[in-house]
Amino acid sequence: MKASCSAVACLSGRLRAEFRLRENTGTHCTPRVLAEEVVLHALGSLVYEPDPLQMADAGEWRLKSKARLLV
Repeated sequence: MKASCSAVACLSGRLRAEFRLRENTGTHCTPRVLAEEVVLHALGSLVYEPDPLQMADAGEWRLKSKARLLV
């Protein structure tokens, strides 16, 4: 059992049953850190200017305006 899932699995019988279902079907909990990295690299260039591929310093990234996002 993964440590990131064990706390959730112990909160209630319902969640424990859900965890066992996931375990039996081969699915797993994705750690939040990994999910955030995937989203950043997949969507970063769509929402930031300059994007993460153009500028390594996250302090320089600025969210694009709503108007730019909807173009």
